Amino acid sequence: MKRFLTLLLVLPFVTYAQDAVLIVKGTAGNFYLDHTAAPKESFYSIGRLYNISPKEIAPYNSTTLEKGLTIGQTIKIPLKEVNFTQTNNVAADEVSVPLYHKLEAKENLYQLSTRFNKVPVANLKSWNILKSESVSVGQNMIVGHLKVKKDLSALATRSTNVVVNTVQEEEPKKEVLKDAVVKAKPTVIAKEEVAETEKSTAVNEVEAAERALEAAKKKMEDAVKKEKQAKAAAEKTLVDKATVEKAAAEKVAEEKAKIYAAKEAAKQKAEIAKVAEKPVVEEAPKPKPAPKKPVVAPIEPEEVANNAKNFSGGIFKNEFNSEGEVDNGNAGVFKSTSGWEDGKYYCLYNKVQQHTIVKITNKTTGKFVYAKVLDAMPDLKQNANVIIRVSNAAADVLGANANNFDCKIEY
Repeated sequence: MKRFLTLLLVLPFVTYAQDAVLIVKGTAGNFYLDHTAAPKESFYSIGRLYNISPKEIAPYNSTTLEKGLTIGQTIKIPLKEVNFTQTNNVAADEVSVPLYHKLEAKENLYQLSTRFNKVPVANLKSWNILKSESVSVGQNMIVGHLKVKKDLSALATRSTNVVVNTVQEEEPKKEVLKDAVVKAKPTVIAKEEVAETEKSTAVNEVEAAERALEAAKKKMEDAVKKEKQAKAAAEKTLVDKATVEKAAAEKVAEEKAKIYAAKEAAKQKAEIAKVAEKPVVEEAPKPKPAPKKPVVAPIEPEEVANNAKNFSGGIFKNEFNSEGEVDNGNAGVFKSTSGWEDGKYYCLYNKVQQHTIVKITNKTTGKFVYAKVLDAMPDLKQNANVIIRVSNAAADVLGANANNFDCKIEY
C-alpha cells in the first residue's frame, strides 16, 4: 500500500517533466524529436508513443532492434509524413500534438517560416494565437504537429492543451499563472501515465514475443542461406569434377594423336632416308645405231609401259587440285615398291607442301601421272641437276627411257 501511494505521489512530478513541450530539432527534410528512454521502455513502446515504426527508429539512431535500450539513453525520433503535419491533416483515429521551436536571437516569423518548410506565416500566427508579427527571443512557437493514435499514445492527451508562450517580458500576474496551471491539467496526464504503467507488463510480453519472432525469422533466413550455399558448393564440385575428367580425356586423346603423328613422320623420314641413301646412278647413254627410218606409231598420252598396269594416271588423280602453277625441268628417278600393283605414285619435290598431289608430264612422250609428294628432295650432290624425283613405277608409266627426262609439273 505504501509503495502504491509513493508511486501516486511521484508520478505527477514525472508526468510534469514529460509534459515539457516537444521541441523540433534538425533541418528541413531531417526534422526529429529527442526522447529520453525510461524504465521498461523499448523501441516498440516508443514507436507507439510517437506513431512511427520501431524499424525506422533503430536505424535512424545507428543501432538495431536486438540491442535494445538503456535507461536515460537519448533517442532521436524522426519526423516523417506518417507522424508529422503542418496542415493539421490527420486520420480519424489520430490527433495532433503541437511541436515547438524556441526562438533564437534575431529570428522572426518570416525566418521561422523559411526554416520550417516555408509554412505560411498566417499558420504560425493562428497556431500561436498572435495578433501581430511581434515575437521575442526564447518564445516557444508552434511550427507543426505530431500525429499520434488516440488509443495507442499517451501523448494524445496533449492535443487539447494550450501551452502558454514563454515570452520574457514583465512578470506575469498571479491570475494568469494560475490559469496556465489549470490548463496544463497535470492530474489528467498523471492518470494516463498510470494507465500506461499498468499496461507495461503486457506490452513487454508482446514486445518480447515480437523480438523472439524477429530472432526466429533471422535464424530461418540464415539457415536457408547456408543451405543454398552448401547446395551451390556441391553443384560446383560436381561441375569441377566433370570439367577435370573431360580435360583429362582430351589430354589423353591429344597425346595419342601426337604419338601416332610421330610414328607416321618417322616412317616417312625412314623411307626418304632410304631413298636418299640409294639414289639411281645415271649411266652414260650407249651409242645408238643409225636408224633405218622405221615407221613409228604415235604415242598416246595415256599409254603405259608393259611392266606396269594401266591406272589411268594413278589413284591420286581424283585428289589433284590445280592452282595454275607450272614448273619445268629435269626429273630424276628413285626406286620404290609402290605403284606397280596399286597405282600409288610418289615423288620428292621442294616447291609444295608434303602430301600435295602434282601432275607430272613427260614432255617427250606426252604421258602423265598424278603423284603424291612424300617430302622435299635431300640436299645431295646427286640432286643438283634435277627439280623432282619420281618413283620408278611412275617413270615406267611416263615412258622415261633414261634415268633423267624433261618434264612439266603442274600443281
